[in-house]
Amino acid sequence: MTIVAPVRAEAADASKQAPASAQDHSGQTPSKIGWLIVWMSGTLFAFVISAISVRAMSKTFNAFELMTLRSAGGLVILCVLGAFQPALWTHVRVNRMGLQTFRNIAHFGSQICWTTAIAVLPFATV
Repeated sequence: MTIVAPVRAEAADASKQAPASAQDHSGQTPSKIGWLIVWMSGTLFAFVISAISVRAMSKTFNAFELMTLRSAGGLVILCVLGAFQPALWTHVRVNRMGLQTFRNIAHFGSQICWTTAIAVLPFATV
């Protein structure tokens, strides 16, 4: 069952007319579709390289070792960035550490599942 709220007459009349800012685009900056294409291409490239790397290293390391190395590398990068930009540490909060721990464990587990799937699937599927 859907509940519909009543609409006043003034609100209905106001919604029929488009605001002036929606019709006049002269004051807006141009679209940044070029940057969107660059970022999306970079993301796609990173996923492809990640899948190929996991596939290549899965013969030597198991999924847990791969994700542990990845997480340790990410932590090192964050600490280096924090050392060069101390202002970044002001945004780190510890008030919901239990929730963050649960989120990190779930994320780590899902990464291990993804890594295992990439290693086990035939290369044409990947």
